[in-house]
Amino acid sequence: MPKGRRPRGRPLAGLGRLSGSFRRTPSTRPTRSTGSPDPFTNGGWLRSDGSRLAEERGTCYVELKRPEKAEPVLRTALSQRPSPRRHGAALTDLAMVGVQRCDVHKIVMYGDAALDIARHSGSGVVGSKLQGLRRHLGPLVSDSHVRYLDAEIEALAGAAATN
Repeated sequence: MPKGRRPRGRPLAGLGRLSGSFRRTPSTRPTRSTGSPDPFTNGGWLRSDGSRLAEERGTCYVELKRPEKAEPVLRTALSQRPSPRRHGAALTDLAMVGVQRCDVHKIVMYGDAALDIARHSGSGVVGSKLQGLRRHLGPLVSDSHVRYLDAEIEALAGAAATN
């Protein structure tokens, strides 16, 4: 990173810094200044069009271990009908919310839905996020449903490795 520059967004969330994680977010919210009727159109010159803000914010809250803030934001992201890859990533984050709350029902419900998306779409991004989820399941694998989810994620990784 160049001298004098501070990391923004998710890197700060990874460091556990809530205040810096969202400092730029309000200024990056989409506006209608481009004249387009679609609030997420940016005129074609920016990589981010604003449609991913809820997902990014939810992921930051998960990384910060703030499940009470992450869950409603991630549900909002899902209501925007994202692509299968983004949908699976948000579902995996919601399963992590379940891990953080020790809520087996949420872990299995969201984890299984993300697993279905990973199987049908072949998305390596969703598969990778599921592997990250799997690393946090350890204390909860005494539950048969979590143990089954863990085994299915492992099988998905094995199938991806052979392809």
